[in-house]
Formats: sequence, structure tokens, C-alpha cells
Amino acid sequence: MTETSQSYTTKAMSTATGLSLSIRETPKSVSVVTRQTMEDRGMQTTAGALKSAPGTSVTPTTTNR
Repeated sequence: MTETSQSYTTKAMSTATGLSLSIRETPKSVSVVTRQTMEDRGMQTTAGALKSAPGTSVTPTTTNR
């Protein structure tokens, strides 16, 4: 979707710097997976969202917790 439709965009986000910046103000490359995107694609977990973001990989691990 486009920025004017507001369907798959966010107005502000938190970055590693802790600053609240718009996507345009954020340096480098940013991929946003919104709740709407997750619902539209049937994603149920954060792992599902991460798998859909370019440049990321998810490796399942087990813990004894």
C-alpha cells in the first residue's frame, strides 16, 4: 500500500536510538509489518512477522524454562 492510504504504514516508530521518528526521518532501510499486514497474511506470531521482513531469518530454539 502507499503512504497516502495508511493501510500498511505507520506514523511514528521507535528506533534503536529511542527516538520517535517517522519512516521518512529514520535513516537506513526500514521494514514495517503492521497488525493489518499480519492479519491479512494470517500471521499469528512475531516469528511469522520476522520471516516476512526482508533481510531477516528466524531460527527456532528450545529452552528449559
